[in-house]
Amino acid sequence: MALCLVNLSNAWASAWASEPFGRNVVHVTGEHTVKAVPDVAFVDFTVFGDAKELHEAKSRADSLLRKVKAVLKELSIDDADVRTTGLRVQPTFQYHEQGRRTLLSYEALYDVHVRVHKLEHMGGLIQKLVGAGVDRIHHVGYALEDDETITHQALMKAMMDARAKAALLAQAGGRILGNPTNIQEQQVYQNAPIMAAPMLMKSAGAEMGYAGDASAGQQPPMGTLDVKAQVSVIYELKD
Repeated sequence: MALCLVNLSNAWASAWASEPFGRNVVHVTGEHTVKAVPDVAFVDFTVFGDAKELHEAKSRADSLLRKVKAVLKELSIDDADVRTTGLRVQPTFQYHEQGRRTLLSYEALYDVHVRVHKLEHMGGLIQKLVGAGVDRIHHVGYALEDDETITHQALMKAMMDARAKAALLAQAGGRILGNPTNIQEQQVYQNAPIMAAPMLMKSAGAEMGYAGDASAGQQPPMGTLDVKAQVSVIYELKD
């Protein structure tokens, strides 16, 4: 994190032409990270069917998708929280020498994104998806339903951090800290916990003896979510 005290000379004047009156300034970077407990989760997976004939592959994919939607309905997940992309179809080949290939089958695929508001259902959801025949779970992640409040809090704290640094530098240089003349938001990002699919599916598969309880199954670890804000601020320095 760079902190610098800048004494403007004529040679630097053009570079800082946007600064009012060309006064001396201090340029600092402030940052702050807010930790929050996620209150919403999402699951991304692929539903697919394969067969020798294209129409049969699509029929199998459609059948599995209906099973998946039934599972989601059992857990009271709204249709608005389920996003399914259009059908993708791809052939699979066996390759031979001299570039020859033989068509083996067709795959029909739907990519599905599910948003889960009741986090206590996550363990049962993963388990039931595996039980329904889903074996391509890509990842599970967590987020905040309303991240605007946390983002604003991180930005406010980052500005406070910037001012504290600027005041310290001004005092060390025997100057008086003035008002900010330029404020730039450098970045705001979320570091959300994500669990790898192989571990999820192994965990769910090891517990396939559940009795249909929505809360059955191992709950994927949630952890905390980090919202980090960083700002760049230029303050005037007065004598």
